[in-house]
Amino acid sequence: KDVLMAFIFGSRAKKRSTQISDWDIAAYFESPYAGGIEIENNRDYPCESEIWGDLVKILGTDNVDFIILNRAPASIAAAAIAQGLPLVIKDRKIYLEFMLAATMEAEDYRKTAKEYAQVYWRSRSLSEEDKHILNQRLIFLDSELSDTDKFKPLTRLEYEQDHMKRRQVERWIENLINAAIDISKTILASQKRPIPSTYREILKGIDAIVGFPEGAGEQLAKWTELRNILAHEYLDIRWKRIDDFIKRSEPYFRKLIEAVKSNFLSEKKIGGKRKMRAVFNLQRR
Repeated sequence: KDVLMAFIFGSRAKKRSTQISDWDIAAYFESPYAGGIEIENNRDYPCESEIWGDLVKILGTDNVDFIILNRAPASIAAAAIAQGLPLVIKDRKIYLEFMLAATMEAEDYRKTAKEYAQVYWRSRSLSEEDKHILNQRLIFLDSELSDTDKFKPLTRLEYEQDHMKRRQVERWIENLINAAIDISKTILASQKRPIPSTYREILKGIDAIVGFPEGAGEQLAKWTELRNILAHEYLDIRWKRIDDFIKRSEPYFRKLIEAVKSNFLSEKKIGGKRKMRAVFNLQRR
């Protein structure tokens, strides 16, 4: 009863399978928040293992790739629904909402991946163009953070009843998260890291970069879910996450700003590199 929809996708759905082809099965679990949809969530579902075991028994093989649509990258989720064969669709409304949201998220992320690749191929370190972009994003992020105190007095009642205040705080949150993603994307790409599969993985990835506070990326990554919650969840569910964000997020964004400034945009470090180049040039002469 927990599975609202399920699909066969991949080679077997396209009738191109061989005897050794895997069975690609995708399932969407009912959200604990009634009526809401989940995209690129990080939640585990109680009966995942049980369902995978049942699929292995029914299909008579261990070669079963069981994909949780609630958790999968949007590109995979969108492809599984668009190109797959439905096994069950219990809720047509959830199906249509999820398909639209996953498709839009996948398209948006393709643009991000393209920008990531442009930075990746530009040079083996941050180019002057990339540094300029980083400075713009950092200044924008710092400017948006200055509004934190303005939103701290916001109450649930005001959020639910005042349309303008609701739009303002949601737009502010989106701006902060998107700026952090842009900054992290540029850093990871300049360090020649593989392209992450989701926005969450982009922010989580900065924890592996030398100079970043341990765990800062992991915490920022958790808030990427807000991008989808703001669009698809009920007001009472949104408020709990928004209230948490307003109260706790600022120090993590500040850590990101300071880490990027000191490790990638520091004039002292840039000056040191210039002096080293000058020494090498003199030695060549």
